[in-house]
Amino acid sequence: MKAFQLGLIGAAILAAIPSFASAQGDEESNFRRGNSTQLAAMVKARQYLFGPENVDERTGKVRDDKVIFSWFSVASFAVAAKGRVFLLDSYIYRLADKRAYVPVTVQDLVDVRPEFIFLGHGHGDHADNAAYIAKLTGATIYGAAEHCDAMRGDAVRIFGAGTTVKCESITTAGSAPGAEVKTLRPLAPDLCITAFKHVHSATVPVDPSLPPNPINAVRDPRVDTLFPPNPPPARDTRTNAGVGGPIPIMYQFTVGGSDFTFTWHDTAGPLKEQAPALLQFFTTLPKTDVELGAGVSIGEANNGVRDITMYVQALQPKVFFMTHTDNFNIGASMFYVQAIQRQFDIFNIPAADRPEIRGLHDPYDYVRPGLMTFNYRDDYWRDSRRGNRHSRYCSG
Repeated sequence: MKAFQLGLIGAAILAAIPSFASAQGDEESNFRRGNSTQLAAMVKARQYLFGPENVDERTGKVRDDKVIFSWFSVASFAVAAKGRVFLLDSYIYRLADKRAYVPVTVQDLVDVRPEFIFLGHGHGDHADNAAYIAKLTGATIYGAAEHCDAMRGDAVRIFGAGTTVKCESITTAGSAPGAEVKTLRPLAPDLCITAFKHVHSATVPVDPSLPPNPINAVRDPRVDTLFPPNPPPARDTRTNAGVGGPIPIMYQFTVGGSDFTFTWHDTAGPLKEQAPALLQFFTTLPKTDVELGAGVSIGEANNGVRDITMYVQALQPKVFFMTHTDNFNIGASMFYVQAIQRQFDIFNIPAADRPEIRGLHDPYDYVRPGLMTFNYRDDYWRDSRRGNRHSRYCSG
């Protein structure tokens, strides 16, 4: 823990010396050529999502010496890593045309001008708004082949016949979990990405080898009083999902020129029953420093948080951000955190091998970039146990 605190102190010192990215996407080049209204909106949105201290107030460039995550519900994040801006999922819980329970709107995500949108899977509580944002910003969507089919259909439904969006398929239609491991380089050399299909959460029989560990989550009863429902958005930007709904993609990002990695998955399936080889495959990846993973499961009534804890046990992150509890049991995230800690005991995971668990807790941690800002150059991320190697699938 002391080493981590020193890492935070180092990050704070670096924060006093702004370093802004020089490599930017075409959208920012267009802004510099004269679209002052869009540029002003981009600066405002990026300062809101990533912190004003991290964004150049003239150009909208984000500091390139940090990795910044800004959570905007469920498993959705706006990310600025080495100055590159992208989205992990695009869904907003309790969406409205004004900031509400989740203080983010679709217009905020358009204004932030992401270069890419990475989809974890195709259900509406993950892929809603993606085609709309991609069309208005020029962002490229990444996902399974089935996701791209849905995105193209969404673009036509939202904007009319002949409308297209850019979508790159990571896996082919119908492929098995783990069968296709791809290296993605749209953000190279700043970030390298390893991506592959895994397993969506599902109900399987009670695991007889483990004692029960019920979550017993209690929904916050104050929510509807403190945050009364808003009218639905004027424009329908939801996805039709289709067969790509339950197909999940897992991503590991390596920051170029560093030992810092982060892994993101917006669902956690019963790998023990449905894809046991993937648990072993996880150990062949480079070490994970920060894991962003779903803490809920469709099958949690039978096996609680067993599945997500198995992901954590195999990946061995230093920091784990638990997501997705808000639209399952609003305001009840702490019950899931406590259940995961009990599951660590059940699995007999040594204290030294357990990650620091950070919520995320709704609504308190929405759009709190200071909670999730990392100095990727810090020595804290070096790990002699698993080595500082890059995956053979991703040369870094």
